[in-house]
Amino acid sequence: MTNVSVQQLIAASMRRTTIMMTGMGILTFLLGGLMVALHLFELDPEMADAGTGMLVALYLFGVLFLAVGALMIFIGLVKNPRVRLELEDALTNNPQKIKRYWRWVVTSTGKDTGVGAQNYIKIEMTEGHTHQISVTQANVEPFLQMMAAACPDAESTPPA
Repeated sequence: MTNVSVQQLIAASMRRTTIMMTGMGILTFLLGGLMVALHLFELDPEMADAGTGMLVALYLFGVLFLAVGALMIFIGLVKNPRVRLELEDALTNNPQKIKRYWRWVVTSTGKDTGVGAQNYIKIEMTEGHTHQISVTQANVEPFLQMMAAACPDAESTPPA
């Protein structure tokens, strides 16, 4: 496997992670904005009769959603490109920086494949932090094979 294919696989996987994180961040941010706008711009006439507790809860949740949405957008647009560069460097130039990697599946159906299964590769660095990359089902095995070839000293099992 060449360095170009390593970079392409990392870039494609990180692009998927970035799109998911940024998209969900935008939706969360917009929902928070809608919550605040309901009262602030009197979009809902029934909000005029809302009590103080309701308004405090509305603004609290609105600001919380705005903050979480902004954080998700920041992670998607700023942090993920840094992670991509760090992983590309580790896989192509410094494989000793990778301590361990493993497949991680989040499922809503109880099955590791098919509808409802989200595949991730988790990569633990020697510095102690762990990166999570979203991969398609079709790219799980090629990604794991690429990791094994690029980092022969790294463990390929999840931590105990």
